[in-house]
Amino acid sequence: MRGRGGWITLVAVVALVLLAGRAFSALIVDHAWYASLGAAAVWSEKLMALAVLKGGGWVLGTAFAFVNLWAVRRRIREIQVPARVGDLDFVEVVPANRLFTMTLLVAALIGVLFTIPLDDWTIVSMAWRGEAFVEYEGYFQRDLGFYVYWLPFEDALYTWTLLVVVVVTAVVTALYSITRDLQIVERQLIASSQVRRHLTTLGSLVLLLLAWSYRLDAFELLLWGSGPDGLFTRVDHVYTMRVDLALAVGTLAAALIVMRAGWVGQLRAAFVTVTVVLVGTLLLRQAGPKLVEQGAFAGTTALRDRDYEATRALFTRRAYDVEGVTYLAAPDNPAGLTEGAEAPTSDPPGSLPSPTMLRQRQRIAARDVVLWDGDVLARVRGPEESPFTTVVPPVWQSSPDGPQAVLVTRTTAVSPVWDIRVVPGTETAANGTPLLVRHRGLGSRALPEPLVAPGMSDYRVVRGEALEALQAADAGIRGLRRSDDFDAPRVPASELSTQWGRLAHAWTTRDLSLLTTSATDEPVAVVLHRDLIARISRIVPSLATGTAITPIVHEGGLLWAVDLYSASAHYPLSVRLQVAGAPRSYLRLAGLALVDAQTGRVTIVPVASPDPVARTRFARIPDLLLPASDLPAAVRAQLPIATDGALAQLRAFARVGSARTGHVSRYVPDSLPDSAPFPVGTLDGYPDVISWTVPVVDEAEQLVGVIEATGGPDRGTRWQPMAEPLPRWSALATRVSSALDSVATGARRDADGPAILGAMRVRTVAGEPLLVRPSYANEGGSVRLLALAATSHHELWTGTSPESLLDPGGSGNGTDAGPSRPLTAEGRRVQSRRLYDVMRDALREGDWLRFGAAFDSLGRTLDRVP
Repeated sequence: MRGRGGWITLVAVVALVLLAGRAFSALIVDHAWYASLGAAAVWSEKLMALAVLKGGGWVLGTAFAFVNLWAVRRRIREIQVPARVGDLDFVEVVPANRLFTMTLLVAALIGVLFTIPLDDWTIVSMAWRGEAFVEYEGYFQRDLGFYVYWLPFEDALYTWTLLVVVVVTAVVTALYSITRDLQIVERQLIASSQVRRHLTTLGSLVLLLLAWSYRLDAFELLLWGSGPDGLFTRVDHVYTMRVDLALAVGTLAAALIVMRAGWVGQLRAAFVTVTVVLVGTLLLRQAGPKLVEQGAFAGTTALRDRDYEATRALFTRRAYDVEGVTYLAAPDNPAGLTEGAEAPTSDPPGSLPSPTMLRQRQRIAARDVVLWDGDVLARVRGPEESPFTTVVPPVWQSSPDGPQAVLVTRTTAVSPVWDIRVVPGTETAANGTPLLVRHRGLGSRALPEPLVAPGMSDYRVVRGEALEALQAADAGIRGLRRSDDFDAPRVPASELSTQWGRLAHAWTTRDLSLLTTSATDEPVAVVLHRDLIARISRIVPSLATGTAITPIVHEGGLLWAVDLYSASAHYPLSVRLQVAGAPRSYLRLAGLALVDAQTGRVTIVPVASPDPVARTRFARIPDLLLPASDLPAAVRAQLPIATDGALAQLRAFARVGSARTGHVSRYVPDSLPDSAPFPVGTLDGYPDVISWTVPVVDEAEQLVGVIEATGGPDRGTRWQPMAEPLPRWSALATRVSSALDSVATGARRDADGPAILGAMRVRTVAGEPLLVRPSYANEGGSVRLLALAATSHHELWTGTSPESLLDPGGSGNGTDAGPSRPLTAEGRRVQSRRLYDVMRDALREGDWLRFGAAFDSLGRTLDRVP
């Protein structure tokens, strides 16, 4: 026995040493990684938070498990173990001190298991260091930081405590059943007095946890009420909230009663108390609110929730920074010109636009149509046949020379070759093809395999000349920041200059080759956490990363740009939106992370006025912050559109309006997607600034304005209202689609399959909306532009190329072109036949939208439009 026990002890000691060594080496490696990036303070905060979270969880879990196991142990008088010495068999009684040691070890092991769910150290960090909002809700008079910082921590603590109590109760019940101190005899539960008292105590703890849950429910009513879409209503305020607090106090008292009754053996009283609590909860929490809604206590149904809707609108505007949307005045002259153009000329409804206005609209349409249409590209090309695979979707961005697209690809070979292609938006193919569909042959640039990129995994060892080249290239982020500005190694990697460092990295990565040194003692460094999003998340763990990754080409290198957001699902009283990959009730732009693809250096560009969540996190990384004004002009020009933040502002603005516009119901048209990607164009009056535009309609589906999100130096979101509500969106969209179908039918001669409709592009020219929609043809996996149609609120233009959109004669200047030209008799007959063929094909395929568009076009051709 002693020999076997000695081997078991040896194995246990070796296992503990290995686990402790791995944990210690992981700490060393983690510190080296954070220090190399200039974020050692984040490592210190993470270490302290994990010590509190894991250490506190282990101590509390072990203590609770030990107290309960020792109570069970007291019911066991002795444990007899069979033993043998030579030919003599006998029974050995386990000493009491050994039983105590075994109980303590089992409790410690259970405590270790209880620490496994405790892995989110950021909730401890934010509850500890979170900067107050200095804004209060009016029901509990709590600072909003209580909900954003403390409530997630308390909710996680409650869930963990409930898990501990339930698991330990199950273990204790099973042990009592094994020792026969708890058994069922003739359908009757038989238990000793000690077992009864023990289980009663655990049952009282469950009631205490139930009281705790009622307290949390009262606060969480402000997060998700009982009204439509989670509205906090008057019933929640005057009834449910008070009932939750009353139930918390009542259940606390019931726990004490059950404890006392079970301890003295009055099981019937304990049973009645628990029954009253459960039945009362069902009546008060389930049936009560419905009775209150039907009565007059909470007020009339039509008026009682108006104040709460106004409160929700106010908090929603704060939560999504709706007031940060730039409000553009409605144009006095809807047909006016942009800044720097000729004098405005008024175009009354029904009249032909001025020649200058035609040229301006033509430029807008031409710029928009050559931009990348990702949906069309995906439908046409299908699986990538070339050995190159796209790293991130092609991204259009601003530049000093106008809009450009950046396409980053790599081969699928064992040794990948990376490639950058920059596509100027001002270039057009001979037939008007969007350039990114045919990007072969464009100016490409070979790129060394990046150290950091989306989807990168594992680690990379850099030695000798490669490390020296990396050190030479690392001057911050391509000249944005020098690494000697803070106390960090010159290269953002863990340099293995000592044997202890090699051992720690080898232990952590399980790579024994790191322990060996070359004959020339060449320098060695290890680059960890090469996935782009994972690297950023470790630097700013409390901030959410945007869903879009934008490549920026600067000084011959590649930068990855990712938006950072202060986000929370615990912000009270606001509308909950699905944005940035998760349901949230709070989302504000905090800044932008720029990561050098070659070196992995991270720079954070904060917004001008960060919110309290962002200020809390940025306070730990002051050396990584760089104001946007200090960025090179070429980088500022390529800053991406903050798509997730703009989408949140768009949806919140449509739901609750702003302080200036008031609470008016608005919507994104059902025929358009309400999420990215949107077709990207150039900003009216600023041909070097990219933007996407989303129309907004009222309850009558009339176009009342557009939301524009812009990139570049002054990226943001703008609201452009219309001078007066325009015709119904469906009528404008149908007008464009039907005209486009009639033109595309004549141009689709050598195409494979039916025409492919591109996305509707909504642009503004001097405050007037211009709807542009292209149509494409599939020619052997390539795309050819078939036709274009554009409309304002009173005019319509068609063409087969951007140059001919406003000039059917082909001159391209648009100086004397009207919205249409009369067809000859032969032309009318040919057009009618083509439209009939389209209607027949659409009817066969069940495509009623296409059938209706062709039918309207046929009516126009025959002068039968109602």
